Amino acid sequence: MNALTHSSARTESGSISYPARPPPPRLRSWEEVEEEIVHAVKQDIPTLASYGLTPVDIYLSAFGPALKVISENWGIERDLANPDRHDAPFSVTQSDAVDVARREVTHHRERAISELWAEVENDPLTKFYVLAQDANNAARIEFDEANLFAKAVGLDLNSPQARSAVYIEKGKATFLSAKERMAKGAITRQNAPENMLDAAHTAIAIAAQENAGAGRAYLDTHGIAHQEPAFAGTLNALSKIVKRGHDDAEPLRLLSELLYGAKQPHQAQWVALDQVAQIPAAE
Repeated sequence: MNALTHSSARTESGSISYPARPPPPRLRSWEEVEEEIVHAVKQDIPTLASYGLTPVDIYLSAFGPALKVISENWGIERDLANPDRHDAPFSVTQSDAVDVARREVTHHRERAISELWAEVENDPLTKFYVLAQDANNAARIEFDEANLFAKAVGLDLNSPQARSAVYIEKGKATFLSAKERMAKGAITRQNAPENMLDAAHTAIAIAAQENAGAGRAYLDTHGIAHQEPAFAGTLNALSKIVKRGHDDAEPLRLLSELLYGAKQPHQAQWVALDQVAQIPAAE
């Protein structure tokens, strides 16, 4: 008799066989569960978007499928320790599932804002500046909410880099315009930009102070090719979040018109990634 599937007990009339307790099911790895969360959120996003939800509501609603998956796999652990979780470095919690969901919705919103912008590897500050304002349709949001977006893209909201573009006061985070950043010295025409947001904002601020030609001259001086997808995509993304009447609206329009002619970043069908290098330089 198979000792793995049966056990026996002896009685006065002989022995009786009992089925043995089956081995516990194998716990799945965090990598497997993470992939399932990504799949669940991806499937849910089109449905959520079809309801006409705002971007921030889509972020929040996407947590449901993620938490459902993690609850069905409760007790799993990481193969590699999480250095930020000192008490239980191998544990997997609901916050891990929420982080995965937020990251997946972030990818979705990048594509919705600008296919061109989504095709390149954007730096954390630029992603945060665009995505947080897109989700809230506002230049001033709650600090806690801003901090969640910052974490989702790998940005420390208390870092000097983040504070160069965001003003924090009384629990609120205010996103500074190019004009405001130039006024406070966070960007200057003398310094080479550290990221694409700095490059775009400096050119926009100079265009506001002088003209679009001066903004382009700044880009040329620092070797920033406006035909490159990273820069062109950033202008495209900024044009989607800058509202009419905003400090940056008019200089952004004029700079874009000079750099790209009729193919301006604010147009819905702007330019495909493989066409960017073919955009003729403005005279």
